Amino acid sequence: MTGIAQWRSLPTSSLVGAVALSILCLRCAHQPETPAPRRFHNVIDVLEAGARCDGTSDDTSAVRRAIGIAAAQAAGVVQFPSGSGSCRITSTLSVGEAVTLACLSNPAQNNNSGAPCVIDHDFQGTLLSLDGAGLGNPGAGYGVRNLVLRQTHRSDDARGAGTAIRVTATTEASRATWVRIENVQIEEKAGAAPWTIGIDIDGAGTSGRNGVRDVWITNGRILSSATRGDPSGIRISGAQNVFVTNVLLNGPGGNLLCSGPPGNESDSLYVTQGGGGRFALDRCRNVSMMGGAWGEVTNTTNTSGQNLLFPSRVTLPFVNHSPSSTFLARVDATGALRVSGRVTLAPDASLGSVGADGTVVTLLGRGASGTPVIAPGGHGLAAGSASVRLTSPEGFLMAGKGVRFAELPAPIDGMLVYCTDCAAAARCAPGGTGALAKRLGGAWVCN
Repeated sequence: MTGIAQWRSLPTSSLVGAVALSILCLRCAHQPETPAPRRFHNVIDVLEAGARCDGTSDDTSAVRRAIGIAAAQAAGVVQFPSGSGSCRITSTLSVGEAVTLACLSNPAQNNNSGAPCVIDHDFQGTLLSLDGAGLGNPGAGYGVRNLVLRQTHRSDDARGAGTAIRVTATTEASRATWVRIENVQIEEKAGAAPWTIGIDIDGAGTSGRNGVRDVWITNGRILSSATRGDPSGIRISGAQNVFVTNVLLNGPGGNLLCSGPPGNESDSLYVTQGGGGRFALDRCRNVSMMGGAWGEVTNTTNTSGQNLLFPSRVTLPFVNHSPSSTFLARVDATGALRVSGRVTLAPDASLGSVGADGTVVTLLGRGASGTPVIAPGGHGLAAGSASVRLTSPEGFLMAGKGVRFAELPAPIDGMLVYCTDCAAAARCAPGGTGALAKRLGGAWVCN
């Protein structure tokens, strides 16, 4: 019997039911079921690899096994559990190329927003080693995200018990690059030894700044309570292109050190906000720092390149020991903003501003002796307080609360000084509510 004959031979009620069923099935074909949530194949859970993460068991082998699986897949995420305890590690974990260690609870540090994923460091040495080993480097990329790295090893050594994260190079052809350390908290358990170094970026074993490069450290907190040796929250040696953003360095060892061996100094360090104890530059070049609070900023005669350091607050005065173009802008006790240090401008270089008519006005230029001077072209700008000497400054540019009419100095022509009690007239006179006084032709003119 043909298909049509079969349809015709069915009872009317059965035919109607069959048609309705057919229409329903057609609708089903056009409305696929919503797939159940699934985990991508390249996420390896350390618990599934055998870790217990109960705070007491040794989870080193299981975590190392998970990292190996992720590395074998050419790209993978090793996932740590949140809220169930801590994963205890008793020897160094080598993180393979294109592998990210992560917690899916975000942010890890804030228990009010998500339970943290904690890795306990319970030995003397480096916890996480990103050494660039393996084929496909440089450029494979590494990640450490949303984790709490906690020092639990007990020791009386005030130099500390090791490093939380060490980023280094095996060879020039196999080196850690494109590293992202995001939302990581490095802390110390009560009664445990301190960290010696929080994050150590070391490309000193290569040459010509061809080692570790392109490292981002963002949104974290590092505690180092070590008091001996040369502890640091972040240490950079012989690396290139390092970005540190919104990172707080706490404790006596909460310093940021930037250096390198001769011929392989660190190059291009960018620091935004955050802060800590000492920000020290040795063989370090082309540093840009904006904002943040530091207890001390130092440099040596080995500091080179062009460096602009602009902290929100620095406790101690900055003395520039380098002949390079190094500026430190800071606010002193009087509220004045100073760009200070032994500044050297490159030949034919200056700091300028665009006027209302579109022309560039030089504010800070290079004098005949090579030292910076205010407005050699006659368009200087400075303001200060009564406690600041304003006679042809050399090596710094100041701005502040202004001076009284009786304290107006005798600067070079072109300097502008805010006078707190000047009357705006053809020639300056006291008794006003304040004005900008400009030195022209040997006399002050207010506007």
